[in-house]
Amino acid sequence: MTLRRMTLNILFLSLVLTGLSFLDVTNAQANQPVSHKPDTLYNVGCTSKKRPVDFSRLVRKASHRQGVTGRMLATTVYRESGCDPTVTGQDGDAGLGQIVPRVWLKTLIKNGLVRTQGDLYDPWMNLNSTAWILSRIQDRVPSGDMHTVFKRYNGAGKRASKYAREQVVAYHRVWGDM
Repeated sequence: MTLRRMTLNILFLSLVLTGLSFLDVTNAQANQPVSHKPDTLYNVGCTSKKRPVDFSRLVRKASHRQGVTGRMLATTVYRESGCDPTVTGQDGDAGLGQIVPRVWLKTLIKNGLVRTQGDLYDPWMNLNSTAWILSRIQDRVPSGDMHTVFKRYNGAGKRASKYAREQVVAYHRVWGDM
Protein backbone atom coordinates (compact mmCIF):
# COMPACT_ATOMS: atom_id res chain seq x y z
CA MET A 1 0.00 0.00 0.00
CA THR A 2 1.36 3.38 -0.96
CA LEU A 3 1.85 6.17 1.51
CA ARG A 4 -0.78 8.23 -0.28
CA ARG A 5 -3.37 5.44 -0.08
CA MET A 6 -2.59 4.87 3.62
CA THR A 7 -3.02 8.59 4.29
CA LEU A 8 -6.37 8.64 2.47
CA ASN A 9 -7.55 5.56 4.41
CA ILE A 10 -6.57 7.16 7.72
CA LEU A 11 -8.30 10.41 6.74
CA PHE A 12 -11.46 8.54 5.72
CA LEU A 13 -11.48 6.52 8.94
CA SER A 14 -11.04 9.64 11.08
CA LEU A 15 -13.94 11.35 9.26
CA VAL A 16 -16.16 8.30 9.81
CA LEU A 17 -15.26 8.11 13.49
CA THR A 18 -15.79 11.84 13.97
CA GLY A 19 -19.18 11.61 12.30
CA LEU A 20 -20.30 8.94 14.76
CA SER A 21 -20.47 11.49 17.57
CA PHE A 22 -23.13 13.37 15.60
CA LEU A 23 -25.54 10.43 15.18
CA ASP A 24 -29.02 10.68 16.63
CA VAL A 25 -29.31 9.72 20.27
CA THR A 26 -32.42 9.32 22.34
CA ASN A 27 -33.23 11.42 25.37
CA ALA A 28 -34.29 8.67 27.76
CA GLN A 29 -35.89 11.07 30.25
CA ALA A 30 -38.39 12.52 27.79
CA ASN A 31 -38.47 9.66 25.23
CA GLN A 32 -37.90 12.21 22.50
CA PRO A 33 -35.34 11.84 19.74
CA VAL A 34 -32.51 14.33 20.11
CA SER A 35 -31.14 15.50 16.78
CA HIS A 36 -27.37 15.85 16.54
CA LYS A 37 -26.97 15.45 12.80
CA PRO A 38 -24.06 17.48 11.44
CA ASP A 39 -26.29 18.95 8.71
CA THR A 40 -28.57 20.59 11.25
CA LEU A 41 -27.88 24.31 11.06
CA TYR A 42 -28.99 25.72 14.36
CA ASN A 43 -28.16 29.28 13.31
CA VAL A 44 -31.26 29.59 11.10
CA GLY A 45 -33.13 31.68 13.69
CA CYS A 46 -30.24 33.92 14.70
CA THR A 47 -30.85 37.62 14.16
CA SER A 48 -27.57 38.99 15.53
CA LYS A 49 -24.48 39.46 13.42
CA LYS A 50 -22.51 38.78 16.61
CA ARG A 51 -23.51 35.09 16.49
CA PRO A 52 -20.53 32.87 17.37
CA VAL A 53 -18.98 31.41 14.21
CA ASP A 54 -19.28 27.88 15.61
CA PHE A 55 -22.80 28.36 17.02
CA SER A 56 -24.30 25.20 15.46
CA ARG A 57 -21.45 23.03 16.71
CA LEU A 58 -21.73 24.48 20.22
CA VAL A 59 -25.50 23.91 20.27
CA ARG A 60 -25.01 20.28 19.19
CA LYS A 61 -22.35 19.73 21.82
CA ALA A 62 -24.25 21.39 24.71
CA SER A 63 -27.59 19.75 23.88
CA HIS A 64 -25.97 16.34 23.58
CA ARG A 65 -24.08 16.76 26.85
CA GLN A 66 -27.15 17.91 28.79
CA GLY A 67 -29.81 15.71 27.16
CA VAL A 68 -32.07 18.27 25.54
CA THR A 69 -32.87 18.73 21.89
CA GLY A 70 -30.65 21.11 19.97
CA ARG A 71 -33.80 22.61 18.53
CA MET A 72 -35.18 23.48 21.98
CA LEU A 73 -31.86 25.01 23.00
CA ALA A 74 -31.50 26.99 19.77
CA THR A 75 -35.11 28.24 19.94
CA THR A 76 -34.48 29.47 23.48
CA VAL A 77 -31.39 31.38 22.38
CA TYR A 78 -33.12 32.88 19.32
CA ARG A 79 -35.73 34.46 21.56
CA GLU A 80 -33.50 35.39 24.47
CA SER A 81 -30.58 37.03 22.68
CA GLY A 82 -30.94 36.68 18.93
CA CYS A 83 -27.67 34.68 19.27
CA ASP A 84 -25.68 37.66 20.58
CA PRO A 85 -23.36 36.39 23.34
CA THR A 86 -22.60 39.93 24.56
CA VAL A 87 -26.15 41.03 25.35
CA THR A 88 -27.24 41.96 28.89
CA GLY A 89 -30.96 42.13 29.70
CA GLN A 90 -32.70 44.74 31.83
CA ASP A 91 -32.58 42.46 34.90
CA GLY A 92 -28.91 41.59 34.35
CA ASP A 93 -29.74 38.53 32.24
CA ALA A 94 -26.49 37.42 30.64
CA GLY A 95 -25.37 36.08 27.29
CA LEU A 96 -26.95 33.79 24.72
CA GLY A 97 -29.53 32.18 26.98
CA GLN A 98 -30.10 35.35 29.02
CA ILE A 99 -29.36 33.52 32.27
CA VAL A 100 -30.37 35.52 35.34
CA PRO A 101 -27.32 35.51 37.65
CA ARG A 102 -29.27 36.26 40.84
CA VAL A 103 -31.32 33.10 40.20
CA TRP A 104 -28.79 30.70 38.68
CA LEU A 105 -25.19 31.78 39.31
CA LYS A 106 -24.61 29.98 42.63
CA THR A 107 -26.16 26.77 41.30
CA LEU A 108 -24.15 26.90 38.08
CA ILE A 109 -20.92 27.47 40.02
CA LYS A 110 -21.76 24.67 42.47
CA ASN A 111 -22.33 22.27 39.56
CA GLY A 112 -19.11 23.27 37.78
CA LEU A 113 -20.73 24.88 34.75
CA VAL A 114 -19.20 28.34 35.32
CA ARG A 115 -16.64 29.86 37.69
CA THR A 116 -17.70 33.51 37.66
CA GLN A 117 -20.55 35.68 36.43
CA GLY A 118 -18.35 36.78 33.53
CA ASP A 119 -18.34 33.18 32.24
CA LEU A 120 -22.00 33.65 31.31
CA TYR A 121 -20.78 35.73 28.35
CA ASP A 122 -18.64 32.87 27.03
CA PRO A 123 -20.70 31.23 24.25
CA TRP A 124 -19.84 27.64 25.20
CA MET A 125 -20.34 28.13 28.94
CA ASN A 126 -23.63 29.94 28.40
CA LEU A 127 -25.02 27.38 25.94
CA ASN A 128 -23.96 24.50 28.18
CA SER A 129 -25.52 26.24 31.20
CA THR A 130 -28.72 27.05 29.30
CA ALA A 131 -28.99 23.42 28.16
CA TRP A 132 -28.35 22.27 31.76
CA ILE A 133 -31.15 24.53 33.04
CA LEU A 134 -33.56 23.33 30.33
CA SER A 135 -32.65 19.73 31.13
CA ARG A 136 -33.31 20.18 34.87
CA ILE A 137 -36.67 21.77 34.11
CA GLN A 138 -37.53 19.07 31.57
CA ASP A 139 -36.73 16.36 34.13
CA ARG A 140 -39.38 17.84 36.45
CA VAL A 141 -42.09 18.23 33.81
CA PRO A 142 -44.33 15.20 33.25
CA SER A 143 -43.97 13.99 29.67
CA GLY A 144 -41.43 16.75 28.91
CA ASP A 145 -44.15 19.13 27.67
CA MET A 146 -42.38 21.82 25.65
CA HIS A 147 -44.82 24.60 26.63
CA THR A 148 -44.28 23.94 30.35
CA VAL A 149 -40.50 23.73 29.94
CA PHE A 150 -40.40 27.09 28.14
CA LYS A 151 -42.75 28.61 30.71
CA ARG A 152 -40.61 27.51 33.64
CA TYR A 153 -37.44 28.67 31.89
CA ASN A 154 -38.97 32.16 31.80
CA GLY A 155 -40.42 32.13 35.31
CA ALA A 156 -44.06 32.02 36.37
CA GLY A 157 -47.31 33.86 35.83
CA LYS A 158 -49.09 35.30 32.82
CA ARG A 159 -45.95 36.75 31.20
CA ALA A 160 -44.24 33.36 31.39
CA SER A 161 -47.31 31.66 29.90
CA LYS A 162 -47.34 34.15 27.03
CA TYR A 163 -43.60 33.65 26.53
CA ALA A 164 -44.09 29.86 26.41
CA ARG A 165 -46.92 30.07 23.87
CA GLU A 166 -44.79 32.30 21.66
CA GLN A 167 -41.79 29.97 22.06
CA VAL A 168 -43.80 26.92 20.97
CA VAL A 169 -45.09 28.85 17.93
CA ALA A 170 -41.53 29.98 17.10
CA TYR A 171 -40.24 26.42 17.52
CA HIS A 172 -42.80 25.05 15.05
CA ARG A 173 -42.28 27.97 12.65
CA VAL A 174 -38.54 27.29 12.48
CA TRP A 175 -38.46 23.49 12.79
CA GLY A 176 -41.92 22.40 11.60
CA ASP A 177 -44.08 19.89 13.46
CA MET A 178 -41.78 17.59 15.32
